[in-house]
Amino acid sequence: MKKLWVLSFCTIFFVACQKESFDVSPTSDIDNLPTIQTINNKEGYLMKVNADLTVIVVEGVMDPLSCAALPSHRFAVANLPAELKGKHETKIVFSGEVKQNIQTGDLVLYAGIPLKLTKIKLK
Repeated sequence: MKKLWVLSFCTIFFVACQKESFDVSPTSDIDNLPTIQTINNKEGYLMKVNADLTVIVVEGVMDPLSCAALPSHRFAVANLPAELKGKHETKIVFSGEVKQNIQTGDLVLYAGIPLKLTKIKLK
């Protein structure tokens, strides 16, 4: 009986610790913008700006060569999965294409640098 409890606990712990991935739409409103950088497996967190907009924030780091802090970045995501919209302070790992900042239609680019996600998962 004791072994069964230990096995059950380990199984529940393993399932709870798995990182949840989300499907990302392969198309977005900003596909026509030029890609200026590709990001792979970057850590950040989601921040709810208002009822309609959630951005990704990447914290700045200390640059050891200049002894100055590099600024944090906010990304306005064109294809954020619906399950993650409205989340606040949720840690994530993401990959995507940073797009040139040109005003486009409905996407609120003043809230951050335009980003087309290619992959996102909870940390």
